Amino acid sequence: MSGPAPLAAPLATPLAAPGRTALSLWAGLAGLALWAPAVTLPGLALPLQPMDGLVLAGGPLLLVSLGRLPPGLLPVLGPGLLSIALSWAMNGGSPLVLGWSLAFALPFVALVALAAADARARGVLLGGFMLGAVLSVALFLAQILRGAEALDFRNNPAFRLPAQYGRGFALMPEVSTFAVHALIALGMVLAWLLAGRQAGARWVGRRGAIGQSSAPSSALSSAPSTALFPALLLAISLVVALALTRSTSVLVLLPMLVALALGGTSGGSVGRVTAPLRHPVSTFRNRRGRGPGWLGLLVITGALVLILAGFVQLFYAERLASASAERSASMRLASVLGGLTPLHRGELFGVGIGENAAVRLRAHEVARALGLRFGTLPEGVNSQIVGRLFEEGWPALLHLSLAAALLWRGWRRHRRSTAPDRGPDRVVTALWMLAWGGCLAALLVVGYRGIYTTWLWLGLVAGLGSAQAVAGRGPIPRPTPRLKHRPTPLLWPAT
Repeated sequence: MSGPAPLAAPLATPLAAPGRTALSLWAGLAGLALWAPAVTLPGLALPLQPMDGLVLAGGPLLLVSLGRLPPGLLPVLGPGLLSIALSWAMNGGSPLVLGWSLAFALPFVALVALAAADARARGVLLGGFMLGAVLSVALFLAQILRGAEALDFRNNPAFRLPAQYGRGFALMPEVSTFAVHALIALGMVLAWLLAGRQAGARWVGRRGAIGQSSAPSSALSSAPSTALFPALLLAISLVVALALTRSTSVLVLLPMLVALALGGTSGGSVGRVTAPLRHPVSTFRNRRGRGPGWLGLLVITGALVLILAGFVQLFYAERLASASAERSASMRLASVLGGLTPLHRGELFGVGIGENAAVRLRAHEVARALGLRFGTLPEGVNSQIVGRLFEEGWPALLHLSLAAALLWRGWRRHRRSTAPDRGPDRVVTALWMLAWGGCLAALLVVGYRGIYTTWLWLGLVAGLGSAQAVAGRGPIPRPTPRLKHRPTPLLWPAT
């Protein structure tokens, strides 16, 4: 008879202690640097933003970790590298953009995947991003109160830096880029609040979790009540800042991110719907305890409608009256539709790496065909994902479609991997929301090449997916040996 089956081996050998410390440090600084793309590192001849410097500093860490890279990185990074190589081989393009893609963008994706696959590093990555959100909101509100011109620290010539009179932008190139990051942070906080790790804890009151819980105290301590107030305060600050941006991005991304946060949370059971009198709060959860129930969805949907209606009436009406919102939307639509033209004009490998400005003529043709009106022609495609399709053609479409499919599969597996007596890991839930936010921002709003948030989702999909695969395999159950039948001894002698 064979012996017990061995435990499942990990997918990659973990880093040594100094390497994990360096990876965690890099992850925390990277989360912070995502909020400062419009400033440059001092004393350098090239205009490098802080994230550029971090990618270069992470090069030795990548070399040390070559044999330990997450397996999920290959289907994400390999097709992307092939797409860039094919477009360059067939159409050429800008050597500077090619060098940036190979030396900065793709290594950044690999470093993020390495950090997301490590439990400690991904927690530090989340902390760095949230700290950046706090500091950026504070700077944004200071710009609103004192004047953006007095607190304008932008100096990165790699971006277009338009004047933003009466509107804040923190350390982003413009207000819409800040609004996108603030929306992503808000979605992450909402998902974190709804995701609770504990099995039976409810909303926190004066004496901790309301109601009794069958979970041990160690499970309840995994989401301390002291973290609730700072998270709520950050959420309120983000809502106030987003209202003051008067950005169209709020109307585009907020409903999607809120829907993802509600659909992806699966906190522990907070009571049965069959016992509403004993636990009235349980009517806000569904029967499985996974996310809000019908009443909770009704309340949240109503609140979202009121927030959007108030935003339009109080803050966005001026832009509607001046037709600036209509011109902005028309220009974005023309640039996106123009960026998709290589897919149906037979340009298999796009127009060439870095040739994003070639969309101007095509956007003009689209505008004339559809009757769109706007001021100046777009300088590039107002979508990073469509911009890659414009430059790289069908190989980029296959690459991004594969990455999006992996994002959807990983998100669904994360939702379904929760044990019935506890909720999901809050850090992992928030990072999945960060991946979704980066993907949606790259598709619908942000067209700048150097905004690393639009590349971040690729690394998170690879790293979180690999960690998910390791957790899903787990230990293989040992086979139960057969016991030989032995007669039960009699209590008295047989006669």
